[in-house]
This record gives sequence, structure tokens and C-alpha cells, in this order.
Amino acid sequence: IAASGGQLLPSIKKLLPKEVSYRQDIYNISFVQEMLSGNSGNVSCPDEQLFHFQIEKALEPLFDIMHSGSLIPTGPDEYFLERLLFNIHKALPYRYVELLSPAIELVREWPERIQLMAVPIHGDYWLGNILFNESDAVSGLIDWEWYREKGLPLFDAFHLIFVSLAFRQKIHVAEVIAQVWFPMMRDPWIS
Repeated sequence: IAASGGQLLPSIKKLLPKEVSYRQDIYNISFVQEMLSGNSGNVSCPDEQLFHFQIEKALEPLFDIMHSGSLIPTGPDEYFLERLLFNIHKALPYRYVELLSPAIELVREWPERIQLMAVPIHGDYWLGNILFNESDAVSGLIDWEWYREKGLPLFDAFHLIFVSLAFRQKIHVAEVIAQVWFPMMRDPWIS
């Protein structure tokens, strides 16, 4: 992310750890960042209202990002969609592939996605990677190895909700996504 950090808005850059030192030789890379203040969101918190509140607060930085996009000829996240999402059946047990197939087919057959603005996305945006200060405001974002400069708008928002709910409910994220498609499986909060 350091190489492309210029693409991020100042409101997001202030949530990143600062580089303290970086050294590279032919054998090793040493990269040290400052420690961010705050605590990660609590997906196992018994207080349902606090969980929902943290999700809503975590969505706030994403609203800024939505206005920083640009159109690209192939559409956003082409690599992610073609190489990873559309080949997910190779990585998941069959029962999850079966649950996710309707959603994947909708994305595959959605030609208008090429007309969406490409935006920078975190790629692993969920409560475990979001730090909150004492005032319950987002104070930091960690774990940026899935960062993509030209991602799908709302990817991080969906990831936040689906992955945080999966951890909270102690189920596979595919089951949470399936709740969107099958009303009888739906968590009341998703409705």
C-alpha cells in the first residue's frame, strides 16, 4: 500500500500506521510501522446493539472512498473477479459452492459492473481489522495485504458485514452470504 498510498484520501491515510523503518538486502526485508492506538471491533460482544453500532461506525470511512473513484475500461476488480471469485469453486467445499453459486452467477452476468467507478479498497475490511478509540470512532485500519487500487465499490462494505456476522455467528462466511439469497436462512439484522 505504501507504493500506491497517494491514491488514498487524507481521511483514510490518517488511519494507516506510519512507516518507522524499511531495510532490504538480498536476503531479507525489514519493515517496521508505528503502533496504532485503539482496540479492534468486538465481534463476540454479547451486546447486539454495540455490534451494530460498530458496524455503522466502520462504514463511515467507506463513504469517503466512494467519491474518489475513476472509470477504467475493464471495470473495477477485473483480476479479483476473473481469477478469484469466478474460480472459487476450486477452493471451497461443495456445500459452500452450492450456496454461493446464485450470487456468483449474478455478478458474472452483470454487464453494468464495467460502468462502475473503481475505488481503492482495503480488501479485508471487517471489525477485526478496524480499530476504535475511546469515543467509538474509527482510529485505525490494519492488515492491508489485500489492498486493491481499483476495487469494486461497496466491496469493503459487504465484506465488513458478511465477515463480521460470520465471526459473530461462528459460521462460514458463505452461509452468511447465502442468507441474502434465501430468506428462510436470513439473520433478522440483514433484513
